[in-house]
Amino acid sequence: MSHELAISIATRVGDGKPNRDAVGLHGWVLYAQRNLLSLTLPVHPQYPTKIALAAGRGAGDGRRDARIAAEWLSWPDGEPSMSARRALDAFRDADDEIRRRHVSGRAGGCVAALLSLGNDGHAVVGAAGGVHVFRMIEGYAGQVTRGDGPGGLGCAEQGSPDPPYEFRAFPGDRLIMCTRDLSDADLTGTGGRSGAQLAYHLAYGESGPDGLTAMVIDVVRSLPDGRRVRGVSQPAPADRPALTSPRPSPAAARPSPAAPRTEPERLPDVVR
Repeated sequence: MSHELAISIATRVGDGKPNRDAVGLHGWVLYAQRNLLSLTLPVHPQYPTKIALAAGRGAGDGRRDARIAAEWLSWPDGEPSMSARRALDAFRDADDEIRRRHVSGRAGGCVAALLSLGNDGHAVVGAAGGVHVFRMIEGYAGQVTRGDGPGGLGCAEQGSPDPPYEFRAFPGDRLIMCTRDLSDADLTGTGGRSGAQLAYHLAYGESGPDGLTAMVIDVVRSLPDGRRVRGVSQPAPADRPALTSPRPSPAAARPSPAAPRTEPERLPDVVR
């Protein structure tokens, strides 16, 4: 059975507040946008497809740290499968990379969640800190991450990621990631909404605070061979920089630590 992931992302940002949320889509990273973004991501036939959502902490370096976490968690390392143990390793690698690039005296760190899905339907979900993940089956939702755990990635308060949850996903299943505290009640009665409608509702509902991102991921059966899957429904801004070539996998030998930076990094909306 072949799968695709239909993804809808909505971000609510308060006036004058910087957006510190980043989304990783199988190694591609973008800062979540104020408006709604919908796209279809095919699941690779030979290795799992990975999606990550990270929310930065702190006013400055938290935005950078969320981008690092989204990239390292979602990077396609070429392994044929993802286990709970490998998911934990991915969180620890992201934490190590954030701390390696930390600038003394600057606030930072992030919370993050990861979804990995193989073409056989094997799925793994993990989280570090307060990014909540729910699984919805036939209109009924249940939380699959612990919730607000201590610390996060690169945070001063050292914490451990939630024990990853492994399950079998089927077409019709829905995964929901959100950077605010959700409950089953927030999702009750939303089973009939499209992914875009639900993402917008969670981000812009009356109870939603400023500074949050909601992502709805629907598992769907892939289209027949020879037909093109849907792409990004919203065109990229013309001023977006050209994407660079892929970097080596995080599983490769790590570079020697770079000298500490004294100025915050200037990051594009889309990086790889």
